[in-house]
Amino acid sequence: MNKVLFDQFQRTEKFKRICDNYNKRKSQLLQGLNEEGAAYLACNLLDTSNKILILTGSEAKSKKYEESIRAYTRHSDRLQPKEFILYNVDALSKDVEHKRANLLNDILNKPKIIVTASINSIITRVMSKDRFKESIIELKYGKSYDLNELRSCLIKLKYERVDAIEGVGQFSVRGGIIDIFSPSEANPVRVEFFDDEVDSIRLIDLKTQRSVKNINSVKILPCSDILFKKEEIKTILSEVEKDYNERQNSKLGKEALKNLKNLYNSYQDKLMGGMGIENADLLVPFIKHSFSNILDYFEDDSILLIDEPERVFEEINTLNESFHLKFTELFEKGEIFSNQSEVYLSEHELLTEISNRPFISINGKEKIIRTETSVHMLFKEAPSYYGKIEELSKELNRLKYKGYKVDIILSTYESCRKLHNLLNDYECTATLSKDANIAESGQVVIAPGELIKGFEFYDNKLLVLTENEVLGSVKRKSRKPKKRKGAVIEVFTDLKVGDYVVHEHHGIGQYAGIEKIEVQNIQKDYLCIKYKAEDKLYVPVDQMSLIQKYIGADSEKPKLNKMGSSDWTKTKERTKAAIQNMAGELIKLYARRKVSKGYAFSGDTEWQKEFEYKFPFEETEDQLRCVKEIKKDMEKPICMDRLLCGDVGFGKTEVAMRAAFKAVMDSKQVVMLVPTTILAQQHYTNLVERFRGYPIKIEMLSRFRTHYQQNKIINELNKGLIDIVIGTHKLLSKELKFKELGLLIIDEEQRFGVRHKELIKQLKSNIDVLTLSATPIPRTLHMSMIGVRDMSIISEPPGDRLPIQTYVIEYNEGLIKDAIEKELLRNGQVYYVHNRVADIDHAASKLRKLLPEARIAVAHGQMSERHLENIMFEFVNKEYDILVCTTI
Repeated sequence: MNKVLFDQFQRTEKFKRICDNYNKRKSQLLQGLNEEGAAYLACNLLDTSNKILILTGSEAKSKKYEESIRAYTRHSDRLQPKEFILYNVDALSKDVEHKRANLLNDILNKPKIIVTASINSIITRVMSKDRFKESIIELKYGKSYDLNELRSCLIKLKYERVDAIEGVGQFSVRGGIIDIFSPSEANPVRVEFFDDEVDSIRLIDLKTQRSVKNINSVKILPCSDILFKKEEIKTILSEVEKDYNERQNSKLGKEALKNLKNLYNSYQDKLMGGMGIENADLLVPFIKHSFSNILDYFEDDSILLIDEPERVFEEINTLNESFHLKFTELFEKGEIFSNQSEVYLSEHELLTEISNRPFISINGKEKIIRTETSVHMLFKEAPSYYGKIEELSKELNRLKYKGYKVDIILSTYESCRKLHNLLNDYECTATLSKDANIAESGQVVIAPGELIKGFEFYDNKLLVLTENEVLGSVKRKSRKPKKRKGAVIEVFTDLKVGDYVVHEHHGIGQYAGIEKIEVQNIQKDYLCIKYKAEDKLYVPVDQMSLIQKYIGADSEKPKLNKMGSSDWTKTKERTKAAIQNMAGELIKLYARRKVSKGYAFSGDTEWQKEFEYKFPFEETEDQLRCVKEIKKDMEKPICMDRLLCGDVGFGKTEVAMRAAFKAVMDSKQVVMLVPTTILAQQHYTNLVERFRGYPIKIEMLSRFRTHYQQNKIINELNKGLIDIVIGTHKLLSKELKFKELGLLIIDEEQRFGVRHKELIKQLKSNIDVLTLSATPIPRTLHMSMIGVRDMSIISEPPGDRLPIQTYVIEYNEGLIKDAIEKELLRNGQVYYVHNRVADIDHAASKLRKLLPEARIAVAHGQMSERHLENIMFEFVNKEYDILVCTTI
């Protein structure tokens, strides 16, 4: 479909003129393009040049471009900006650094790529492309390498050495085996040496640490876009010392001199110790001649598109002004060195870089950068019809008469077929195609595809419509994250020295590491386990199945067993008897549910399909699988009892909503039971919004409703007038006698008390039950694992989910003020965690002085439940900007 759309555009005179100007290396101004038109143009230009960079004034614009481009081609990516701070940081999250390093590698090595970047993402310097290429390590099967030198090189490339790999940018060494997780790979690699020769290279599963497949070679990328050579570190130390000595003689206050000395000592310790500093951008200005910028990674024949150049340069000036204001403040306090004022590229440096190559200015005003020629092409936003098919059919007939070519791109062929039938009903003839043949003059073609937003190319009488315009809704396509095997709930299975373990025959011991032992002239790896009275047990690695990690109360250390005693045997017998009793009772309970006749729900209705189709995001594979499993259970004549596990933000609520919709479609009532009034309010708001447009009545029963409202809701529930009700334990009231209850959804069951759980059991004796949990209690989880309850797991995060950025830094009021102001500026809210109730009010008072304009509230576990809920409710409703709280 995409290629067909391109062919027609590329035959136009204006596109040919743009290409001709590019071939003559002329800078040109393009006017009349909206965002969709510019993205469409960039994708077409990829047939002319293999590398394209789109530079925007804001990160939001950069994201929009990338989202639009991704609908046409997979050869696209976005350069993420660094979360840059001027303070001396002890530790910070590396996810963005890893992604930037991987993208630099893609720019240099992929045959075709379109990169979108905001000025904020290119304003810092990076190492030169030659240094980046030189820093890549390629390991090949059968080649010889010095293992010590390899370890040293990985440290220089900013890899972190760990006992066992858990994520990108880490490596571990065990004898002649080295595991490495490069930013470019979906899986870690295990390189096994025989002496100094590579004996095997295997991709491994992070979960099981077992091989996925053998490969012949692997490239190990640097983990950052900034690396220093040894001589550069010496230069930096010399410059830092020079700056420090000069500042000693200046008119700095006593506190500022103390800060400067601490900063100097910190730099000396870290750089001389070979550690470097976490925010390495602060060191680049000392040797900036050795560094480059992102534009240098694009060859001379690459195409540079600048979206609204005036805004780009306005933003670079704003960023520099903001930086220098902060720099001046820190400089006076002795918290930064003089040379570090040049961390960012200046307007002059960017202008020089751009003027050295031909570029395309999109809707520029020729005030800052001038072009040699211009092309005007009118791209307009496509009109929207919001599901009004009659109005759409009339407009399409009018456009056909005017000789327009109309392509309607919907996400599925089934949607295309339905629209085709509807248009025929309104006497609008259209061609239904599976392959998206381009429409000819006076023709409408409906075809499946992935376009997010349509456009009108007025010059060529071409109109492209998508679901966004036809139905008034759009599924936001998210970039599928690389499947990094093992990034699920498996970390508890990793063994570290000091962990408690349970041996099947000898009981509880403490893991002491792996030792090589020679037995009968054969050297093998053995797990060493310590027991009581300094006894030691050596377990061959191939018998690891006899050992499990001890899982118990975190606060209590288990007692070690003595080898050879009868204690462990007695413990096992007692446990076995207790488990048998508990299992017997539970199995009887769940067996009654399995044999009791339940309601078999009907298959999906057209409304069900439409409801799911309107979900504004792209579902993950795990979500779709879980929905399928739940529907299959609901359509059986036995009662469903399924546990849905998934981390916060992984989409459990959407899965539950689809189950609720299915129940309502069969005229059954749905109860959603939650542990707190705040959660009830959040779910109520989300459900009302999601179910908008359907004749489904949703209510909430909690203390946020008046006594009169509660009685009215109960009365309507008993009469069957309410389809879905969300609420707390009030839903377990004896006054409630549901007319047609068909589905019970329980959110975070483990947070209900014993009395409430007994009432829940009575409520769910012969109805379908779906339990949602991010942290199921061990017994609930175990029952699911052994098959007493069914379980569905969502372990895949949504695409494009932003990584959490973590910084470890000494308490600094300036940094706290900066971070909070930045969040409030984007209309966000802030949790300020302070875990001492005794002086939490003092902490809030300090914040009020620091940020007098901010609305601040305090919450902690010693407050009454009612008071705490009120504060949380007000915070959720954005009545406060900052919540100073304990970890409640």
